[in-house]
Amino acid sequence: MGRYCGGGSYSIKEKIVMWEEIEFHKEVFELAFYSDDDLKGVENDVKTGNSKAYHVGGIKCVIRGEGEELILVAAVGYNLATFLHAFAERAKATGFKTVRFNTIRSGIPKLAEKSGFHPIELDTTFRVIL
Repeated sequence: MGRYCGGGSYSIKEKIVMWEEIEFHKEVFELAFYSDDDLKGVENDVKTGNSKAYHVGGIKCVIRGEGEELILVAAVGYNLATFLHAFAERAKATGFKTVRFNTIRSGIPKLAEKSGFHPIELDTTFRVIL
């Protein structure tokens, strides 16, 4: 089992962002996936401990560690810009070297780039070096 950046709280720009581990509920995350198979796979990863689900500010997310990279598997909710900053800072403080995520939403690439993430594949996969 890898390390995670959850638990406790984190301050960003004078705002406290709480990291609270939650149960995975398919209906919460269904808009974040291409297919039901992807959704079921992530649900299984959370159940087996390969990924963790968190509520962070206005975002519910699923994350997993892969070596020195923290993967944002899924995120749904509001205030994504604040979340991306908090997520990257928390990952760095936990010892990860990079953060990566994929998106299927058309508005996210511009927001990701404003948050310091750079496209690495077809403008749908983004990474930030911490």
